[in-house]
Amino acid sequence: MDNIKYLSNLELEIYHYVIAHKDTITKMKMKELSAILHVSPAMISRVAKKLGYAGFTEWKIALKIDNNEYIKPNESNLNYIMDFFQRVNDGEFDEDVREVGKMVAQGDTILFYGLGISDGIAKAGAMLFNRHGKNAIHVEDFSSRIDVFHQDDVAIVLTVSGETPEMIQVLTLLKERHIQTVAITNLATSLAARSSDKALCYYMPNMRDQHFFSNATQVPVIYYLEAIANELKQYGID
Repeated sequence: MDNIKYLSNLELEIYHYVIAHKDTITKMKMKELSAILHVSPAMISRVAKKLGYAGFTEWKIALKIDNNEYIKPNESNLNYIMDFFQRVNDGEFDEDVREVGKMVAQGDTILFYGLGISDGIAKAGAMLFNRHGKNAIHVEDFSSRIDVFHQDDVAIVLTVSGETPEMIQVLTLLKERHIQTVAITNLATSLAARSSDKALCYYMPNMRDQHFFSNATQVPVIYYLEAIANELKQYGID
């Protein structure tokens, strides 16, 4: 991996430890690893990002794939969902949700976008945030003028693939209006994730059925939205 040459001596020690103990690392939380290495969780996250991963969680998934541990696509969605919730226990998940929660709390109006099943969840997300005392709207018509929204607004875009042209166009227009964006999407490598100010990813198998519809589970998306909504209590919003 070419990125290794950019690691400092301490970061290189972390990398070598992880590679040497990857059988156990894949089952660890970031806080557990930081305690063993006597470094901060932020340092471990920084090493993962320097190596080209979105964070420690994605690095662990790559290690599982290398070890042939990761669940095969013919397994049931339940196995993937259980794997997601095991990863939720990692401190990195809490950090990401707290960051998005702060963005939402400080935002004026929260704009929800989605297509297909994601559109239905976007509508439910707007209702959820409103019930938690945060002004939110579901933008159903993508032809709506974005210039009626303001820089203090925050947009949450739900997209499984992160590559849908309509969603990418919306993200582009929102960025032109200097509106902060959060993508809740499957992979950190997707265009939507890379185009947003913050991305929350869940790494679920995204296969197409005979009608070319995605059969990716939406359970992690709903969990993310509820976690963000609950985070608003920290800012006196309820």
